[in-house]
Amino acid sequence: MADFCYFCKKKIGFFDTSSRTAFAQTVCGNCVNKVNRVAILYNREFSEYTLYSLEDAGKILEKAQSFEMYISRYLKIRAEYEPQIQHYQELAEKEKKTLKEIEKGMDDDRREYEAELKECEKEWKAERASSDYKNELKEYEKARRRGDEVAARTLKRLMDAVDDNYRAEVEKKQNSYNRFQREPLELCEEWKSIVKCYEAIVNRLRNYQAVKEYVFRVTEVPSEKLVLGHEIERRSEEKSEGREYILLYLKKILKVDESRLQEAANNDVILAEFGKSWINSGVEKLLIKERLNEGSIERLQHAIESHKILLSTVSDPDILRRAEDAMDESEKTLDECMKTRGDLDKEFNRKDLELKAAFNRLTEPDTRKLASENNTNSANIVKATTTKQSNNSQTVTIAQPAAVKPSEKQEKGVTCGNCGKENKDGAKFCRYCGTPLVAKSIRFCTECGHKIRPGGKFCPACGTKVED
Repeated sequence: MADFCYFCKKKIGFFDTSSRTAFAQTVCGNCVNKVNRVAILYNREFSEYTLYSLEDAGKILEKAQSFEMYISRYLKIRAEYEPQIQHYQELAEKEKKTLKEIEKGMDDDRREYEAELKECEKEWKAERASSDYKNELKEYEKARRRGDEVAARTLKRLMDAVDDNYRAEVEKKQNSYNRFQREPLELCEEWKSIVKCYEAIVNRLRNYQAVKEYVFRVTEVPSEKLVLGHEIERRSEEKSEGREYILLYLKKILKVDESRLQEAANNDVILAEFGKSWINSGVEKLLIKERLNEGSIERLQHAIESHKILLSTVSDPDILRRAEDAMDESEKTLDECMKTRGDLDKEFNRKDLELKAAFNRLTEPDTRKLASENNTNSANIVKATTTKQSNNSQTVTIAQPAAVKPSEKQEKGVTCGNCGKENKDGAKFCRYCGTPLVAKSIRFCTECGHKIRPGGKFCPACGTKVED
C-alpha cells in the first residue's frame, strides 16, 4: 500500500528515498526540503530526530514562501565564503602534493641508505667467514695458549681491522646520509608551514561564516516563538558555532572578565550585537593577513636554514653564489615580514581596544534593561511589523528586525579613556575599571591650538595665558 505525504497529501513513490518518517507519519521529500530550508535559519533540521513536532512543521510550511527573503539573504552569506574556503583548500592540497613528493624522495633515499648498510654488513660477515680470517683466529688462539703476547697482539689487530673497517664504512654512510637529508627535512618543514597556514585560514573563514550566520539568525530572522507560538527548548548537545566562536574571542583575545562573559553567554542580543561590531571592524581580513604573514615568516626561516645547509655542503663556486643570493633575498623578505608583523600587532591592539569598549557599552545597565524589556526574538531585540504577501488570498505576518536602540536617558559625565564607559561629573576614578579620570574638559590654546593639560594656566608651546 502506497504512502501519502502527511502535509501535501501527494502519493510517495516506492523509490522516493528523500521521504522521512517523523512521529509515525510519512512526509515527502519536497515538504522535508521546504521545512529544512526554513529550519536552517534556526540552526535546526527537520528529520526523524528533530525537536519539531508535525504541528510545528505544518506552521513552518504555511509560512515557507514568506521566509524565502530571509533564506536568500542567509544563503548569500554562505555564497560569500564558500569560494574563499575552496580557494585556500585547493592551495593547501597543492602544497600537500609537493610535500608528498619531497617525503617520497626522502623515503627513496632512506631505502637506498638502508640497502647500502645491509650490503656493508653482508661484506663484513663474508670477510669474517673467510678462510684467511679463520686461520688468523686459529693462530691467535695458539699464540695465547703458548703465551706469545707479541704474536697474539699482532693477530688481534689484524682481526680487529675487519670490524674497524666495517664500522668506519657504516659511519661514513651515516654521515653522508644525514648531511644530504638535512636539506629535504628543512624543505618539508617549509612546506608544512605553508599547508598549516592555508588550513588555519580555512578554519578561520568557516568560523567567520558561522559568526555572520549566527548574527543574521539572531538580529534578522523572526523568532521561533513568533512563528510557532512557543519557544522550542534546545537540546543540550546543540551548539551554534558562531556563538561559541564569539565567546572564545571575548575570553581569549579581549580577556573579558568572567562575570561579564557569563552575562553575555546568557543573552544572545549582547553576543549578536557584539558580533556585528566585530564583523564591521574588519578584524576578519586583518586576521587572515596576519596568518598569511606568519606563514611566510615560518617558510622563510626554514628556507634560510636550507640555504645554510647548502652552503656548508657544496664547494662549487656557481652553486655557492646562487645559494648566497637566494639567502640574501630570503633574509630581506623576512625583514619585511617582521616589520609587517609589528604593524599588524599595533592594528590588532587598536581594534581590540575598540571592540572591548563596544562590548562594555553593550553590557551597560541601560542596554541590558532595554534588551530584557524588548525580548521578542529568542532573547534578541526585534519589533514586529507586518509584511503582507498574497498567496491564495492569505495574509502572512512575520517579524522584521530592529536594531538595538541606544538608551534615551544617559548620564552626562566623564568618559573613561580605558573602558569607554560614562562616569558621573566630578569623578576622579572610573567606577568600572578604576582608571584615573580627567575631571575637566580638555582645552586647547586659542593662539596656536596646542593641547592644554587639565589645570594649566599657560600654553606650554607659546606661553599664552589660558582662561578657565
